[in-house]
Amino acid sequence: MPLDDHPRDRTGRDLREPDSSTTRSLNRRVVLKASAGLAALTAAGIAVVTPSAERARGQEVGGTRAREWTPDQQTGAFAAASTGAWVTFEADYVFFALGASWDGGVGTWPIVEIQLGADGSTWNETIPLAAQTDDGGQPTRDGRLFTPLAFTDAVRFVRYRTVDSAGAPGEVAGLRFVYIDPSDGPWDDDISAGGELTSASTDPLAPPEVVTRAEWGADERWRFDTFGEVWPPEYQTVTHIIIHHTATANRPLDVAGAIRAIYYYHAVSQGWGDIGYNYLVDHNGRIYQGRFGGQNVIGGHAYQFAIGSSGISTIGNFQTEEVTDAAKSGLVAITAFVARALDPRGSADLQEAPNLPIISSHRDVNATTCPGDRLWNDLPEIRELVAATLDSGQLDTGNPAGIAVGDLVRV
Repeated sequence: MPLDDHPRDRTGRDLREPDSSTTRSLNRRVVLKASAGLAALTAAGIAVVTPSAERARGQEVGGTRAREWTPDQQTGAFAAASTGAWVTFEADYVFFALGASWDGGVGTWPIVEIQLGADGSTWNETIPLAAQTDDGGQPTRDGRLFTPLAFTDAVRFVRYRTVDSAGAPGEVAGLRFVYIDPSDGPWDDDISAGGELTSASTDPLAPPEVVTRAEWGADERWRFDTFGEVWPPEYQTVTHIIIHHTATANRPLDVAGAIRAIYYYHAVSQGWGDIGYNYLVDHNGRIYQGRFGGQNVIGGHAYQFAIGSSGISTIGNFQTEEVTDAAKSGLVAITAFVARALDPRGSADLQEAPNLPIISSHRDVNATTCPGDRLWNDLPEIRELVAATLDSGQLDTGNPAGIAVGDLVRV
């Protein structure tokens, strides 16, 4: 595997280079499986350009379907919401992720309580959605405030009510919902398990295997609007690694689909033009390319601290649950590669943060609970594991990263 400043896919292709296959149309297929559980997603990113609202309406690009629903589409919805009654609507198709947004002038008081169901008569547990204020981004498309993205099993019906923190009902100006079906695209079992495990790499500092944007089904058209590229890549030498969690279900059955939903919500719904993270790592230790542009591209994950850092997000919620051994191994592998010229045990200034550890977390630079208490508590161990990896001179860790055939891992 060639050694340079850029990770490569399994064929040796530079991940900075666009692949024509990323713009292919994907044929819709029958949904056979869905993400497990209901969870809220804390996404991150910086809105560099404010595109028009038309980009997020009725999108059916590539293979991912996404549409918006607003209360003005249903008679009596506004009146019902003002009294605290549940408002029910039916989506045009089965979906697996849902987010809400409203006019920025409303502020952060609303809590949108949602319940989801397959038939409109039985409902899952209530999920409270509030505006993201700790996501590392800026006010997004048209100055709107967005909630986290909630993942679900296959459903078609939504009911909601809008209340404040005390439970008092209220009408929310500009309320919109976006529901996303990312199931038509590569699934986990469509993605190669990775290269063969070898006893030694010919390149002592070879990067770990990375699932490319093409492999997880990124539609590169989402990065553009009628005026051109929404968020053109800009570059800054990376001096720090910032660790995140997505706060989603910890073991989604289809990680590639979940990433496509995140990508759509970042790139199109919120108008950023791309996914905010530089890399993502799943519970099996598999590493995914995030932001387009390769090494040193500025992501959107920690406000101004994204400049000069690489944002690596572990898929899952690690506030109370431990990171799997495989996920930790994958996190160490990609962190070691990105930090291969840095001192993982050291500290340095980053923007307004003096003497910040080279390997830090979102909560170390912004007011947030990310990456969860359990993952944050693992940071000292992760720093030592990265240092040991670099000291060994061996970055090529096989797949899953650092897990050999026959190893027992905690899942």
